Amino acid sequence: MSVKNLPEVSQETINTIFEQLTIMEVDLDENPLIYGPQRLNSKIAEARGYQTACEKLFLQVSLWHQKYRSGARALKLNLDLSKKHLFSNDPEVRAGRNLADRDAIASMKLKDEVEEVSEAESVLEDLESMIAVIRSKKSDLKDVQSRLKDQIRLCQEEISLGSRWGNKKFGQVEKEEPKKEGHTTIKQLHEMFKGEEPPEVTQEQSKQSQTLLQGTYEEGMGDFLDAISNTEVSETRKSEVDIESLLGDMNF
Repeated sequence: MSVKNLPEVSQETINTIFEQLTIMEVDLDENPLIYGPQRLNSKIAEARGYQTACEKLFLQVSLWHQKYRSGARALKLNLDLSKKHLFSNDPEVRAGRNLADRDAIASMKLKDEVEEVSEAESVLEDLESMIAVIRSKKSDLKDVQSRLKDQIRLCQEEISLGSRWGNKKFGQVEKEEPKKEGHTTIKQLHEMFKGEEPPEVTQEQSKQSQTLLQGTYEEGMGDFLDAISNTEVSETRKSEVDIESLLGDMNF
């Protein structure tokens, strides 16, 4: 058994898997009812797709973990047997002063086997860490699916109370109409028809407005009579003067 017979799991492979897990995120909408059922359905499909991809990664990494675990056991067994063979048959190893010296001499002679065991154990630890992260991501995606089911239930309850599905696009911002002097906006009309009554006019204010109108009328009539009196009309043309020439002479 050798590490070469095991699947290659490099640091680049581990980084790629972690990058794939990072993008597996589904953001929930605060009010999914305004976007319509299609967006909510796409969220469910997206979460399900991520969960399927996460399950595939989990199976793949679990298979690597199983192969490296069995390979590490085989490599350790091979190293142990090789050391025992050196302890019993190699004169240089047997010449060691104590057990620690003999083990050190044997390990130096079995350097390749020791490196293979160390490499297999290192990859095994990385795979265990990856499995823990993938399980956490699977749990998170399951929680998102349950949250989406809760949103569907809440939307159905709101619809039963009279609400309706909207068709607003995600990220769309509602723009208010610009105010123009002398123009009434749709929003202002909406507020006017909400049942708000116009301000009451007091009796004193009514009298003041009538007095103002009456004074304006009297002033206008006075000016008109003064203009007539100041207009000179000859005796010979008095009978022939009509209303149009009179108004023309007054510049009225």
